[in-house]
Amino acid sequence: MQNINGELKKKKPLGGFTLIEVLVVVFVLSMGVLVIMQGINKTTTYISETAQRTIALNLAKEGLEAMYNIRNTNWRRRSDSRDKCWLKANPMVDEGNPGCEDDRWFGWFDRHYIEKDEQHQNYYVVPINGDTRTSPVGPRGPNGLAYEAEFVNSSTRLNGQLNTLTQVAQIKNYNDLHRKYAVHFLDGERISHEEFLRAIARDPAAAQREEKQYGTYWRFVTVGGLYDKNNLDYQNAGLVCKNGLDDSGKCGDSSPKELRFCSIVLYTAPYRGMVHICSIMTNFLK
Repeated sequence: MQNINGELKKKKPLGGFTLIEVLVVVFVLSMGVLVIMQGINKTTTYISETAQRTIALNLAKEGLEAMYNIRNTNWRRRSDSRDKCWLKANPMVDEGNPGCEDDRWFGWFDRHYIEKDEQHQNYYVVPINGDTRTSPVGPRGPNGLAYEAEFVNSSTRLNGQLNTLTQVAQIKNYNDLHRKYAVHFLDGERISHEEFLRAIARDPAAAQREEKQYGTYWRFVTVGGLYDKNNLDYQNAGLVCKNGLDDSGKCGDSSPKELRFCSIVLYTAPYRGMVHICSIMTNFLK
């Protein structure tokens, strides 16, 4: 009887785990936690990057709206000469001679940054000159600012511009010419670069707070050309107009025309990317 009980005790299964089984369980649990953490990290990164791209998209839309705002302001202030003045770059200031026919227009292939007047009520555009690293992007060809998405995505100049502005942002020289393209936020309100310079002079830490909270953005508007819609070949034959009197008066006559332009926003921190949207506006429709 004692022998039988001894045999039963020997055959009774053990209740614990072996070392290998414990290690396998720990490994599986660790991998599960790691996968969950990676998923949370990727989701957080995606949400943050999407938020920054959304801000960039809204800034690009504002660039398009600013161009319409300028045209409409010119129309209302100068209704008697609307065809000769509809593309005047600064609608609030008459330059040189009386009238606006010889005032500066949005230049063909120029790049501009958008500014507001002191009352923050009216937009105007200012061209950037003298910097080859911000040279204009032509309207045709694989390196252009063309309206086809594949041209935009493969634009070596835009990608080069993104690399340049990333370096500028890292150097922290706020007087760099490229900083004219920067879009600044202070206490949740967008301000001009000049206002930003005054703000960081008072509070040097404001720049770091701005970048940490909103990111770093750069915007410019580029003009692809002015086209006469009565010209059957208008897609390839643009008018070169520095003011309403150019091209033997064709720039400022009443024939139907369309201006092609794009608003481009590059963001360099904490993520890198670009938003490139284009539009047209005419001299006969609001």
